[in-house]
Amino acid sequence: MKKVLQLVCFIYISCFSLRALAESCDVSNILLQPGGLYSLWSKGCYEYDDACDRLYLRKHWQTQLLVYGCEATDGFDDSHNQRPLGSIIFGKNEFQVKDVFLASKLSLDDNLFLPGMASFGSERDEQYLSLLASTKVRIEAEERELGFNTSSIYLFQLPRTCYAIGALGFQLPVRHKRHCMTLDFEDGTLFGAETIPVGGMLEESTLKQFFRDFQGLEDFFRRGVLGPKGLTFLKRQYKTGLGDISLFGLIDFGLYFDTVEALQVGMNVIFPTGNKRTGSKVWEVELGNGGAYQFEPFINMYFCYRRAINPMVYVGVRFSKDFTALRRIPQLIVNADNNAAIADTPVIIPSRFSSHSVREFSENNSSVLYFADRARAVTVSRGEEYFARIGNYIYDIMQCGFYLGVFYDVHVKRKDSLSFKDSKNFNVKLFEETSAKTAHKISWSIAYAHSNKTELYIGSQHVVAGKNVPQQHKVFASIAWFF
Repeated sequence: MKKVLQLVCFIYISCFSLRALAESCDVSNILLQPGGLYSLWSKGCYEYDDACDRLYLRKHWQTQLLVYGCEATDGFDDSHNQRPLGSIIFGKNEFQVKDVFLASKLSLDDNLFLPGMASFGSERDEQYLSLLASTKVRIEAEERELGFNTSSIYLFQLPRTCYAIGALGFQLPVRHKRHCMTLDFEDGTLFGAETIPVGGMLEESTLKQFFRDFQGLEDFFRRGVLGPKGLTFLKRQYKTGLGDISLFGLIDFGLYFDTVEALQVGMNVIFPTGNKRTGSKVWEVELGNGGAYQFEPFINMYFCYRRAINPMVYVGVRFSKDFTALRRIPQLIVNADNNAAIADTPVIIPSRFSSHSVREFSENNSSVLYFADRARAVTVSRGEEYFARIGNYIYDIMQCGFYLGVFYDVHVKRKDSLSFKDSKNFNVKLFEETSAKTAHKISWSIAYAHSNKTELYIGSQHVVAGKNVPQQHKVFASIAWFF
């Protein structure tokens, strides 16, 4: 049963219902859904007077409550290949200790030494940092979310027109989001036979030094690598709170045309009321878009020909206002002194090696997302986002008041641009390139009109292909009231 639920996804359709379209199960960003204003005719919301050729509104409000859940354990990488979710988040399926810990790379490259008289720890093979450099780190990741959205819409007739209908609405999302991760380590030469003292004859060894400082590989990774960076690795993170609130308005011109049931032109505005990253956790939970005010003009069209042929089209473009956020940007560390004290450089290193010196080098402090040494305030110019949807409705299934919708969505996001003062030696491209996203989704929904005041909805959505996005599976249940 669990496997079946994992294949179910989330989409909702309603008489003016709202849709979530964003990465990582973000249901706080709303778009108008199929089943728009034209369906309100069947709810007794409109009354047409033939004598004066004029339309009157009888019902002005719709309120909706939606409960949803979603899950992702895989995703699609920059080459559109399916990969474990951890590979999508961190940009690599696995990495080595030296990729996120510069001191280990310097030791492996024989750039770390003890000045003066030779003693144990001066040579590369006597430093556990070099023996750990090639240790592979693999992070398995899983994302889950539960929540509910409340929305309300007010309909009104525009002045000086007989047919155009206006609408104003909002969505208030409450979200409970969970990130789960596991750490696995492979390879490395620290535990090789040559590092283990034979019969206790050696007074010192790299293995003895390592276990004086740390309890094992995971302890080294948490306290030796992440701790000095101000980073915490949590196997389970939870966050519950308010997502990004959305407001929208539109005008429906559909009643001016014989073959078009609805022609809706409007604007969706998203407010960044969700939490922001603090930069203190690996793969930190965010309940919103990170801090951007967003504006999305859109066009929504519905056509009604017969019971089984009723196509719809949606097109929208989302623009974002620049915002400030904390990001861990890899920095190029340059040392031009061939005999510099390691303590005088910005290199993070265990205290055992604080008296060592370092030779000339030029290296980035990380080549993996989320693992740079410091979190910096940067200005984020979020890339434009493009939405398109096509679908079809089948009405009055089995003449029992059910109707079915089947849809295909595509969401394309251009890459972000990051900027801040003194950014010359920072690798912002690592963030920018992976911020370009594409998602292809298929979905279905079915609705039941219980009365002219109430409708019930269920539906699902699957991400079937894409680029730099999780492969989300979503499911929902919803109820709408008209009055």
